[in-house]
Amino acid sequence: MILLRGSIQILKIQRNTVWRYLTTLILSKTINLNLSYTYVKAEIGSNSLGFTKGKDMPGVPQQSIIANANYKFLSAGNLNINHVWKESTYNMADFDNNGPSNPPSFQPIFLLIMNLVLLAK
Repeated sequence: MILLRGSIQILKIQRNTVWRYLTTLILSKTINLNLSYTYVKAEIGSNSLGFTKGKDMPGVPQQSIIANANYKFLSAGNLNINHVWKESTYNMADFDNNGPSNPPSFQPIFLLIMNLVLLAK
């Protein structure tokens, strides 16, 4: 039996908007896939530091995607592979958003093998 669960969250925090889509696809009792997409529009608001109001907040990517696959191979063991992609963004100190180029996007891949053994007396 294949089961698909999903949810959408939209948050408005002051001037910033966060839109997130989460979904889980359960292929069997031992295999499931997860996908998360996030869109963030973070703008500089009123401030006393002199930063330009209305510009994008540096260091905050507008889009990111996380894909995850999990395989439960034992009752206490899991194999999990995870890929993260985050859009490039302005340098952390570039509050005017006029840097010559954006740092590259962030794209690590993680592999995790867990085997939990609980000993009880």
